[in-house]
Amino acid sequence: MRHIGLVGTTARLALGGYFTGTVIYGHIVRGFHPLPWIEGLILFPAVILLWHWLRIRRNPSEFKNISIAAVVANFALFWIFYFIAATSDMALIFYGTSILLSGVRGYAGCEILAISNLILHRDDQIGCAVFTPIDLAERWMLKARQVRRH
Repeated sequence: MRHIGLVGTTARLALGGYFTGTVIYGHIVRGFHPLPWIEGLILFPAVILLWHWLRIRRNPSEFKNISIAAVVANFALFWIFYFIAATSDMALIFYGTSILLSGVRGYAGCEILAISNLILHRDDQIGCAVFTPIDLAERWMLKARQVRRH
């Protein structure tokens, strides 16, 4: 079931495509380097998956931590990895593919858990902020249109 509309989907596909596209372009121009792809598509998602799996083993109930601290931590994690030269491409690949996956699936949750949520059949959220305003505005506009129709 899709939890986002056309605007949310388009925003995710645009940003995720931009993130991964910049790495693809850079590797075309400067030469292909497999390590960031291994890190961004296998290693980092595996670390997140392991953390997520261990967390739900301790407490299997659904969790949604969208507090300011969680949002800041999610943003900080991306920017820390992005500004370290050795992990910059990894950050763009991981977040880019996660965001693309969210757009394709219609997933309204957080990009950092998009892959592990898919694998674990969960809908947990932590540190969501990037697309939440878009999704809320789109839901509000849809409800307003429905009210006007009736």
